[in-house]
Amino acid sequence: MIATYEYRDKGGALVGKVERIEPGRNGRAKDFLAYHFDAGAFKIGLNGKTLPLYRADELARAIADKQTVIFVEGEAKADALRESLRKAGSLAAVTTVQGGANAPMGDEHLGALAGAARIVVLPDSDGPGRKAAQARADAIAWRYASADVRVIDLYPGCDDGSDVADWLAEGHTLKELRKLVHATHQHEARPQETNGGDADGEGPRLRMIPARDVALTPTRWLMRDRIPRDELTLFDGDGGIGKTTVAMTLIAALTTGALLPDGLRRGPWTCLVMADENRRSDLVAILRTAGADISRVVFAPIVEWSGGEGTFRLPEHVPLLEAALKKSEAEIVYIDALFDHFGTAEDGKRINPSSPADVREALRPLTRLAHDRAKTIIATRHWGKTQRGASHRGYGAADLTNVARAVLAFAKHPSDETRCVIAVAKRNLGQGADALVYQILSAEVLTDDGRPIIDDDGKLWTVGRVAWHETERISADALAMAAPETGDERSASQEAREAILDALSESDLPADDLAKRVKEAGVADVTFRRARRALRSEGAITRSGGGRYGPIRWHLRHPPAHSGSSGSRSGYEREERSEPDEATSVEEIEQLI
Repeated sequence: MIATYEYRDKGGALVGKVERIEPGRNGRAKDFLAYHFDAGAFKIGLNGKTLPLYRADELARAIADKQTVIFVEGEAKADALRESLRKAGSLAAVTTVQGGANAPMGDEHLGALAGAARIVVLPDSDGPGRKAAQARADAIAWRYASADVRVIDLYPGCDDGSDVADWLAEGHTLKELRKLVHATHQHEARPQETNGGDADGEGPRLRMIPARDVALTPTRWLMRDRIPRDELTLFDGDGGIGKTTVAMTLIAALTTGALLPDGLRRGPWTCLVMADENRRSDLVAILRTAGADISRVVFAPIVEWSGGEGTFRLPEHVPLLEAALKKSEAEIVYIDALFDHFGTAEDGKRINPSSPADVREALRPLTRLAHDRAKTIIATRHWGKTQRGASHRGYGAADLTNVARAVLAFAKHPSDETRCVIAVAKRNLGQGADALVYQILSAEVLTDDGRPIIDDDGKLWTVGRVAWHETERISADALAMAAPETGDERSASQEAREAILDALSESDLPADDLAKRVKEAGVADVTFRRARRALRSEGAITRSGGGRYGPIRWHLRHPPAHSGSSGSRSGYEREERSEPDEATSVEEIEQLI
């Protein structure tokens, strides 16, 4: 007997062992004997049972800790690689299937891999070894569609059976292995053989994921009901609205564990920033002014290679981003602006932001990185000029909004031009939240010892500082649909608002009467409708009725005491449930907006 390999379940309990015997019987070079563990003793044979994956207990811990899982062929090679990993301080798990290249991946084996983020398969360099590695990688990819599976051939072109133990004995290092992993594309599984496919397994098939293998994990939040963790979130809005200043302010809080605008604390975490639209010096100044721990902020705007450098591009540089996140241990990625980093598609053409297919091709690896590596990615996008709903106001194909898990709309406050608003434009998760209100103030940039910094013209160097105000109930769509106003337009809009509020200050009014009263004040119809929509989105006025609830009436949300009545209050309540039905007239529908 040369060696004994113990098999344990994921809880660490002994369940069996394999003995390697050299030389084997009947002239064979080696033989293996398998035993099951029963009643405190090893008994030869498996008694109809299947041994779990080798070192299943270490495998379970590695998966829980988001560590890489490495598949090799045979226990001896697994032990050799594991020893090298432990010496290097790595917690990656190394496993194998009892029985060598001919052993199938059973349902129990695949089930043990549930939740694994990355699985690397290292085949022996011969026909059976490569075939077995392909089959195992296929089986894992079929079972877990979101898993990152990669097959690394350490001896391409060689067919002498060399393996990972030989590779390590030749002086290769784990650093080299990591580079090979990052340089290898994710495994594309061959079509699975099905009753409806071809006999050789090359026909079309559906990848099936048993519900029992899907872990129940509640949504994790960066900012409750606004920015989910481990997902892509878009910051949408016009230029000059303060998206970058707000982003740097949030990053500053995340680097220290300070309070966020929602009153919760997250971190402290390292954050990786890709921002080409602003000077890095200005960004650092904003971060310092906001109280950031600068040691936890990393800029990564440039991709370097032998003999040159360039800008980070999607999707081709996502593996480099993954490597940078692992090295920096960053939890948050900020990309400003997203479209500036679109690269080339698989056909060699430039990614077209207006093409739904191109957008999905560019962002799929990025969102997969967020999911698989538990990283939160925030990216900015500019609004287009066309007025439309907030979720589709952003530049580029609508699929960009669909790919993102959340979209926040940044815009001027509808009634206070000194303030700005952040409203939830799209949410697939959470319960919704009121709009955040902020103001960009001026702040002096100070040296480490607290002295103000003077520029070349002798003036104080100042940057933007975010001041948060009370949240308000303002819809993102109302912000997105609001047209930029000139000074004259703002004056007309204000007159319309005042006319509406004055008309409703004495009593509720039917919709037609309100329109007539405001028109008599000299307000144009289009300006009246725009002001009425803005006041309603701010919660200043409300409506009742419509369709089966009778004629539409308009009310002040908080009427003066002398005009409040039980009738008015019931009208406010009716707005929550009144909906236009098939009997609603065109005129009534127009009054609803």
